Amino acid sequence: MTMESHNLLGGVSHQQFLDEYWQQKPLLVRQAFSNIAPPFSVEELAGLCCDTESSGRLIIEKGDTPWQVIQSPLEEEHFLNLPDSHWTLLVNDLERYYPEHLALLENFRFIPDWRIDDLMVSYAPEGGSVGPHIDQYDVFLIQAQGKRHWMLDPAADSNEILPDIELKILEEFNTQQEWTLEAGDMLYLPPNLAHYGVAKNDCMTYSVGFRSPSQQELLESWLYELAKKEKTTARYKDAGRKPQTRYGEIQDTDIDSLKKHLLQAITGNESGNDELFKDWLGRYLTEPKNTDQEEYLSDEDDFINDKSDISYFRSPNTQIAWIKEANRITLFIDGQSSNWSIETQQAIEFICANYEYSHNSVKEYCKNKCNQELFDTLIDQGDIQEV
Repeated sequence: MTMESHNLLGGVSHQQFLDEYWQQKPLLVRQAFSNIAPPFSVEELAGLCCDTESSGRLIIEKGDTPWQVIQSPLEEEHFLNLPDSHWTLLVNDLERYYPEHLALLENFRFIPDWRIDDLMVSYAPEGGSVGPHIDQYDVFLIQAQGKRHWMLDPAADSNEILPDIELKILEEFNTQQEWTLEAGDMLYLPPNLAHYGVAKNDCMTYSVGFRSPSQQELLESWLYELAKKEKTTARYKDAGRKPQTRYGEIQDTDIDSLKKHLLQAITGNESGNDELFKDWLGRYLTEPKNTDQEEYLSDEDDFINDKSDISYFRSPNTQIAWIKEANRITLFIDGQSSNWSIETQQAIEFICANYEYSHNSVKEYCKNKCNQELFDTLIDQGDIQEV
């Protein structure tokens, strides 16, 4: 299996892709990957969904109800009673169970790490689909095995969905563009573009999805943080106001002042919340997912590939990011933050850029006392582990 692509964007540079395609229009790349057949069978995927709390789903187009959805943990009986066609098995966070897929995600790290959400795999026999729908995030669809036919409808109305089903399937879909993808082909889709993929035969498709937090999600978490830290206690002030002449009226000047008062609480323009905001944001963006991996990641041999020069590794579960300040680096790991000397920046960049670390490379960085303390701390915490 080849995870590295030499034709990822079909000759389009990273910058050209970001300028012309990212969040704007689709891009089809034939043979973006070669020899990308998955290192597992559908039976192994089914076993994963039965034996762990993985984010797996079975979608049966004509099940007990139309577009029936069965969430994991799944049971063997669910698979024994499947029809011959028109069903789909979806498994999220695949890289957490099969860490060799981190090499696949490596191709997309020209997008910030915190934006990359997960790698999903979809297996379907002929006719299998999740229906025509609209996603709120960017996605790269990589055909790993078999053939899948993709159809697009830029004019579809996201508000018109089929009633009384769990999935948000579009009630009306009129194909405007269509392609059949074979193993190695890739299709990029921006957010809010209606699409419909149907398996032409037994096939597997990788989906690299990107995190796109909503304003509601960010606001709820940030306001909770502000309230927890008691940073929003400043009272409204209106010194110098004019006498009220129309009783009961809420004047435009008051509306503007109260809006400004509220925005100052959120943005920290007057309450000194800038540092708190950065600390909260780093912790928020690195919060770990709750995934049971005890059975599938208890042995990291597949991850380190028996390389004799590898002495340390970072678990694929670990979410890590950093922010540079004038006199320090704030490091965020799995929703926790810590401050480090500016001297550690190169070591932190090295840690973030890799999942495996040779003894010699770590030894070289640790000639610096601050870096030595950094590595010791991360090893003690289990964020970096010895082989």
